[in-house]
Amino acid sequence: MIATNRNSYFLAGVSALLMAGGAMVTAPARAAALDENIATSYTALGTSINWQNDGTNTPQSGTLGPFDRACAILESKPVTKGDVMTRSLYVLDAGNGAANTVVLNIYTRTDTITSTGGVKSDAETIVPRGQVVLSLTSQAGVVCYMAANDTSVFASTSINNQASIIEKKTFAQSTIQSFVTATNNPVTQITVDVEGVVFVTFGTGPSAGFAEFNDESQYLAAGQNFNFTVLAGTTNATTF
Repeated sequence: MIATNRNSYFLAGVSALLMAGGAMVTAPARAAALDENIATSYTALGTSINWQNDGTNTPQSGTLGPFDRACAILESKPVTKGDVMTRSLYVLDAGNGAANTVVLNIYTRTDTITSTGGVKSDAETIVPRGQVVLSLTSQAGVVCYMAANDTSVFASTSINNQASIIEKKTFAQSTIQSFVTATNNPVTQITVDVEGVVFVTFGTGPSAGFAEFNDESQYLAAGQNFNFTVLAGTTNATTF
């Protein structure tokens, strides 16, 4: 609670008292998400990923895979309809198998959440929806990078001078090259801010380059000597 004088007002809890036309009104409280206090965790095991949900009286678990080497994972924002929440799950496979390819695996995660006597239950399923073989190469020990906004997934690895951009609805793929072409400039970071603006960073030091995209994944700008690290408030993939 913030100390005030007699001419000020208090802000407390989830609602704020506001002055409007000389009358005191109460701002509506934020509605709780259907899956509030329910969480699903993922454990990378190289050729597979184990998942488990917690926070209900019916914990569930399962396994995704097989992969050559699962190296990054992220979820999309959920869509809620009634007591069902649906979201996409993206797993980047670093490959290094027989074809030496990098693959984006797309899943649909569905949570049917019900409550009886104040106790929540979650019937959760995660099922495959598609695969996209990316225009990237792989080798043992590569570092993976992945981030997404509402329209696309951006992915690459530490040995590629380009990043793949995968459109979420159609799975169509395009690529972005390093702005700096005179030297080997592999991807060193991909980040997205809360507004959906994506930066792909190539290289480090004086030869570092970048490419910027808006929230609709449209190209905005590119340049050199931009030692980009991370945007404040980012939401990026968990990498393994």
